[in-house]
This record gives sequence, structure tokens and C-alpha cells, in this order.
Amino acid sequence: MQPLIPTSKQLVRSSVTGVICSIINAVVLFIVYPIYIYKLGTEIFGVWVMIGVLIGWSQIGSLGIPQAVMKFVAGSAAKGDKEGLIEYISSALTVIIFSGSIILLILLLIRGTIGNVLHVPLTIKLNIPFYILFAGVIVVVSFLAQTINSILSGIGRMDLANINDIIGKLVGSVISVIFIYKGYGISGLLIGSISECLIILFIALTSSIMILRFVPYKINMIKITRIRETIFFGGTLAVGSLLAMFIEPFNRFVLGQYVGLSTATVYDVSSRAVVQTRGILEAGFRSFVPQSSTYYIKGHIIKLREMSKLSVRFICFLGVPILLVLIIWAPELISMWLKIEMPNMSYAIRIMAFSYIFSLMVSPAYYLFMGIGKKEICFRVYFIFSILNLFLVFLIMLLGFINLKWVVNIFALSLIISSLYLMRASYREFGERYFADIKNMIFILLSMVCILFFKFVGLYFNYQNIIAILLIISSILTYLVICHVGKLIPLSYLKSHNII
Repeated sequence: MQPLIPTSKQLVRSSVTGVICSIINAVVLFIVYPIYIYKLGTEIFGVWVMIGVLIGWSQIGSLGIPQAVMKFVAGSAAKGDKEGLIEYISSALTVIIFSGSIILLILLLIRGTIGNVLHVPLTIKLNIPFYILFAGVIVVVSFLAQTINSILSGIGRMDLANINDIIGKLVGSVISVIFIYKGYGISGLLIGSISECLIILFIALTSSIMILRFVPYKINMIKITRIRETIFFGGTLAVGSLLAMFIEPFNRFVLGQYVGLSTATVYDVSSRAVVQTRGILEAGFRSFVPQSSTYYIKGHIIKLREMSKLSVRFICFLGVPILLVLIIWAPELISMWLKIEMPNMSYAIRIMAFSYIFSLMVSPAYYLFMGIGKKEICFRVYFIFSILNLFLVFLIMLLGFINLKWVVNIFALSLIISSLYLMRASYREFGERYFADIKNMIFILLSMVCILFFKFVGLYFNYQNIIAILLIISSILTYLVICHVGKLIPLSYLKSHNII
């Protein structure tokens, strides 16, 4: 097996496809969510949100194996170690199959009591056990799909992994919409979800075998040492990510149980809207894991610091302005998107978007730390975020004044504090100054001035939908033109880093 070392062009290609696929994913979300809510209603859709909570919590069963596969496969591929690559993949798949089976068994045992716990409407209460069983099957298939798709990322073809994800999302969403229109309700969403996972699994498996030119799974190459390495690395991330993954479903569950299913729907839609917007840019940095792992093995520390600096500059130049658009234009965007009034949604989106500015700024550092094997830093970020959120939400529950605004603010505060910790760690490792960097601050302040100016102009036009869209586009274009004319980002700078 020849060493598979990702080139700079492959890194750029993986980053670009990640961004493009995230944009498509966000567009799909913005199209199908209004359909889901319109056809199901906020109460029934709130039940789907609660089922999503169970699926989210079940992700503990992945044990961080997909991330571990990405890292260890990248290391083996860079050294041309075919035997080690097969051992890691065989061991990881064995663990993930066993773990997924345990999760399915647990959901099978508790499916009869979930309906009472979730306080679902009587009209669908009898169907809850079937929904939970179906959700368990989705969890198992998704584990396999994520793990095998990670093989592509590890061998430097994250562009293919990204494309697989978006093909699955597109087909799964279309199937969900078709079945919902046929009157299948929540069953339609479940069928769409399982279809998405199966498509990703099939394409990823086929692509991996075609690129490697051998089947990367052999029973006789399952090694206890590889299982330990995979679980130790992935488990450390999994424990931390488990805490973080627990937070979103936990907040939805608390709101659904103590405030109302409609409130859980508002939180869910707001969160997904902001996360999808953030993910458009963050997706480009996921390719840092295999690339930074390769650089670290080869001792190219300077290249790691260059990756960090360029990514932070890019976020300040384009990522933060997009989140600022969400903050400033939230009411108008919601009106254009959902066309129905949902109380406090503008507030939730604005607060979440503000906190995700900090999270987006440090997302490259997170993937770089994961790639170079400093998993303890990634764990601490998750730990700070989740423990703080859990403690404060439980506190307001005990005090008896829980509501949507309190939960949203607690989530935002926890995310900002954990991001500040990662900023500090990144400064020590890569020398990034973030908000202390003058050029970064110029980008952020200039974009804010442009967006606020066009928002003020919008007052004169009384916020008609078409005019609002044109004003939003105009504010971003004006900002980009000013940056170019002012030579804040010279073309030579972008060309030297293979961006254009």
C-alpha cells in the first residue's frame, strides 16, 4: 500500500465541499421544516423533537469511534501501513456493531414506558413503542454509516464523505416529505431518517473499497490493542461529546415537559437554524483532523500554525458577518422562512447566534487539537459547557421560574465560557489572538456597521420580504467590496494559501 498523504489541494477541496454541502443542508432544512410544522402542527412536531432527544442521547453508544477511525486511519494511510489500517477499521466496526446492538436492546426494553414519560397526545400514544423501536434501528445504522464514512475522511477524501452526507440528506428529506403528504405523520420522518442512513452507508462502503482496492475488514485482524486505542481516544472524546450532546436534547426535554411542547419546538427550530448557519462555515474545518494528524506525524508544526491563523482570519472575514445577519435581521428572516408567528423565536435565535460567534471562532482549534491527539483539551471544552448548562438549568428548575428565555441564556453563557477556554488553549499552542488581533476586529466591526446601516435603511421600506432580502445581500456585498478596496484581504494573500 502506497502512503496516502493529503495534499494542500485536497485540503482545500475537502474544505470547499464541506462548505457547499453545509449550504445545501441548510437550504434543505429551511425548506422542509416549514412543511413539517405546517403538516404536523407544533404539538405533533414536538413529539418528533422528543423522539429526536432519545436518538441524540443514544449517540453515547458511538463511543467516539467515528472520530477515532478518522484519526488512526489517517495516521496508518500516511505511513502506508495497510495492516494497521485494516486492524483499526476491523476493530472499530466490531465495537460499533456491539455497542449499537446494546443501544437497540435498551430502547426495545423501555419502549412501552416512553409514552407516559413524554406526555404525548393521546391520538398517537399507542404508536410510541413502534416509533421508539424504529428510532433504535436508525441509531444502529447511523453508527455504521458514520464509522465507514470516516474511513473516507481518514484517507484524505473528506470531499467524498461530505458528498455522501448531503446525498443522504437530500434523498432522506424528499422521502420524509412524500410520506408526510401521504399522511404517515411521524412514521414518514422515521422512514426518511432510515433511508438517509442506509444511503450514506452504501455509498461510503462502496467508495472506500474502490479507493483502497481491498475490503478493509477482516475478522482475523481484530486486535485487542487496536480496540483499546480506539476506545481510549474515541471514548475520551465521546465522554465529553456525550455531555455536550446531552445538553441540546436535555434543554428540549425540560422545555417540553415543564413549559410545553410548543416551546420545545421553538427551541428546536431556533437551535437548528443557528447550528445549520454556523455549520456552513465550520464544515470546512473538519478536514483539519486528518490533515493536522499527518502534519503532526511529519513534524510540520509551522504548517499547523498557518492553518490555524488562516482559518481564524477567514471566520472573522466571512463567518462572523453571517451570524451578525442572523442577530440583526432575525424577525424578518423568521417571517420570510416560517410565515407563522412563534413567540420568542427571534429572541432565541439572536442569543444563540451571538454565543455561536465565539464557538465558530474556536472551531478550527478544536479540530486541530483533535488531529494532533490532544483529546484532553477537547474533553475539557465539552465538560465546561455541559456541566455549567446542567447546573444552571437544574437551579432554575428548583427555583421554579423556568422558561424559554432562561434556558436559551444559560445555553449561550455556557457555550461562550467553554469557547473562551479553548481560545486560551489555542493561544498557547498556535499563538492565535482572536479578538485581540486588530485585523480580526476590523473585519467584525466593519461588517456590523454595514449590516446595521442597511437594517436602518430597511425601516424606511417597512421590511417587505423582497426588499429585506435585497438589503441583506447588499450589506454583505458592500462589506466585501470595502474589504477588497481597502486591501484588508489582498488577492495575493488568498492565492498564496490556495484559496483561489
